[in-house]
Amino acid sequence: MGLALELIIKGATKPQALQHKLRILSLGHVQMGIKPQMFTHFEKALFYFLEQTLSNYHMFDPKVEEAWRWMWGIVHASFTRHMESASKNLGILANSWDYIETHHDLGDISDKFFALLFHRAPALQNFFVKPKKMQTVMFVKAMQLIVKSVTDTKVLEVELKAIALRHIKYDINSEHLTIFGEVLIATLGDVCGPHQWDEDIAGAWLDIYGHIAQVFGHVISSGRNLVSKALATGNSKELEAALDLTPRNKRVLAALEIDVDDTVVSPVVWTIAEG
Repeated sequence: MGLALELIIKGATKPQALQHKLRILSLGHVQMGIKPQMFTHFEKALFYFLEQTLSNYHMFDPKVEEAWRWMWGIVHASFTRHMESASKNLGILANSWDYIETHHDLGDISDKFFALLFHRAPALQNFFVKPKKMQTVMFVKAMQLIVKSVTDTKVLEVELKAIALRHIKYDINSEHLTIFGEVLIATLGDVCGPHQWDEDIAGAWLDIYGHIAQVFGHVISSGRNLVSKALATGNSKELEAALDLTPRNKRVLAALEIDVDDTVVSPVVWTIAEG
């Protein structure tokens, strides 16, 4: 109950973080077989708890209840929507990815993706200077991460945030993420063909990519500071200058931890991991 109350309260001040948390929770609930109809029981328990607890301090009256019900209404509607979406998309994405892996070469898909990407946005070639084979490896890993995120909440909570922070040095923005998504969907649709691609399949891929892009962009903007950028670029002089500007009592944590919506990631760990 405590975690639920904390989530509801934080949602009032951090709506984007709330939506992300609800999405994560909805996936776990769908996998456990929980239905949105069961929330009625939780709602009754929640307000019984609030009334019994707050009344002891003379802090529960019609206005307080109205405020809590307003916030609960937002959480309930969003949670229900995320659960319905997750329930629908889990099977669609699993079948679609199975078909793609079984019937198509991921290297060929990668080539088509980058060809279309550079055709639509030539300037993005500056972000991809590594050899073609490395581009293919990057593309395959990205696809596997997208698919894995459908069933593994750790991807969205931990792995994706760490990867996003490593991309701070590229100055990626929301426009870039939108183009990546449009090109990815167009590429997959072209590869699968009309018999293995329809509005539901496209919608499922768009839904999961859209959430990943949202988290990715939010983490980059939230975690971008002088220390994290210096670590991401591997520039020791910039790192030294950034730490000099950081208050002395916060320098160690500035290098060791970046807190994004209560999820702590370590820039030092991923800097060492990448060599």
